[in-house]
Amino acid sequence: MVMRASHSKDYSAATRIFGLVDGNLLWRWDVATGGTSTPGNGLQAHASAILKKVG
Repeated sequence: MVMRASHSKDYSAATRIFGLVDGNLLWRWDVATGGTSTPGNGLQAHASAILKKVG
C-alpha cells in the first residue's frame, strides 16, 4: 500500500544522489512520472539543494 496526500503526483521510479563538493553537501532527487518502473528510464530532475555548513 502506498499512501500519498491528495495533491501529490504519482511517480513510478525515483533516485536520490548525494555528493560532497568543496565542503558543501549537494543533493538531487530525480523522478520518473511515466508508466515505467525501470530505474534510469525516464528519470528527470525534480528537486535539488546545496547545503552549506554553518559555523
